[in-house]
Amino acid sequence: DMPEPSQIDDTTYIPWSDHAEDIHRVVVQEGITSVSNWAFAFFDQVSEISLPNGLKKIGTTAFAGSRIERIRLPESLEVIDGLAFAFCRNLKEINIPSHVTEIGAGAFMECDSLSSITLDASHPSFVFEDGVLLNKEKTKALACLKAKSGAVTLADTVQEALDQIDRKKYSAALEAKGIPKERIRKYGFAFEGKKVLIG
Repeated sequence: DMPEPSQIDDTTYIPWSDHAEDIHRVVVQEGITSVSNWAFAFFDQVSEISLPNGLKKIGTTAFAGSRIERIRLPESLEVIDGLAFAFCRNLKEINIPSHVTEIGAGAFMECDSLSSITLDASHPSFVFEDGVLLNKEKTKALACLKAKSGAVTLADTVQEALDQIDRKKYSAALEAKGIPKERIRKYGFAFEGKKVLIG
């Protein structure tokens, strides 16, 4: 699997990052089960992504900012982390496989062209209603079609980011590394054009 970065600006684990402008197609090989955080973030020449069956996780911001118009997610997929496809402004079609149990905050944020979300009516974790992808309890909007773009607010995305911090126990991980509890702060953030909300 792809290694994870040690910090947000660590690109040493992405040997292809120096060639971002030359990469137009990404093919993740069979046997890879996780696409790491930031793996192809803002590779804005990428217009095609092929993912293997057996892939279980797409990391935070993994494909954010690409030029893809459609992507077929494999049935084996379980986790789509926050911002995974954010700012994919040409993305028109996406499917949510039946094994996906987690979609992180802002996973499809600012996907302005999104016109089709395919989701099985009996999906165990999510529902698709009136152009909006929701969690099963219908308490969180996760994505919406372009005609419903006002349905997911900045405040919704910020709250989901804060909830995700709690679910993934990031504070405990930092404390385990020796960072004092009183020095740990939680922030959720969301973007809409030039507007930013931090909560």
